[in-house]
Amino acid sequence: MHALALLVLLPTAACDWGEDGLARLEQLHPPPAVPAGTNGAACQMPDADGGTVTAPDEGCLGLLSGQWAVRLVQFANISPLGPPPWNLTITDLFLAQLSSDKSSLQLTFCGEENALTDDTGAPQTLGQNTIPPALVSALAAAPLVVPLPGDGTLQASGVVWLWGLQGLANPATTEADAGTVWDQDMDGNPGVTVDVISPQGAIYLVKRAIFDFEQGSVTPGWLTGPLEFTVDQNALGATSALLDATVPITPRSGCASVYQLKCVDAAFTCDSLVQGYETLFVNAPN
Repeated sequence: MHALALLVLLPTAACDWGEDGLARLEQLHPPPAVPAGTNGAACQMPDADGGTVTAPDEGCLGLLSGQWAVRLVQFANISPLGPPPWNLTITDLFLAQLSSDKSSLQLTFCGEENALTDDTGAPQTLGQNTIPPALVSALAAAPLVVPLPGDGTLQASGVVWLWGLQGLANPATTEADAGTVWDQDMDGNPGVTVDVISPQGAIYLVKRAIFDFEQGSVTPGWLTGPLEFTVDQNALGATSALLDATVPITPRSGCASVYQLKCVDAAFTCDSLVQGYETLFVNAPN
């Protein structure tokens, strides 16, 4: 699945690349063609026109039963070349089931998709990457646990999701060090590994995301609402110095990030979600 190498785009303070450097880099590593129909609108949801739009399964009664497909859409800014910032949309995909006592929702990671546009709205592909299957599997093996109020709704704050970190005294605030970084995807490199398509290579990083799920709407087969987030991640190394940079990610002003849960049948899989997320959530309630 395609994503964005969020840490890799040109450490300008160290190398002073500027516009000439970017042009030269694109000559050396031509980016892949932009897919047809890509929309660079500032707050564009990752939905596709056309395709088959399906109704939710009828096997769920609020967050009290059933299986749920989950999409977290996070509108962010990133400044890989300095100001003005570019627009980044992060889409995290999960399958979710209730714990046996219905006190929490267990989110099993299926994949992440990212879209990047520059300040003119033009889609950008420099820095595009793939999340290796080993990383998807490693993150899926440690489900993200979201506590529930127990009344069929979703409202939770301070939900921490860690990549390549463990044993933090306070998962939300403790700084990473040599004792808390671990090779979560078991590939011999520190933290987790993300492969980069253009320029070709790999980066090793740790990441901490914190989510606040604000109370939203509950309708038959759906739960949707506002999502607040912060993302902190740090590069631990890379296959080249060009890729070894940390670029902050900040929430985008004027765009409302959201969570969307849709009831799906028990046979629905992560593959189905990753392949169909652009149409699966069409017509989700606001």
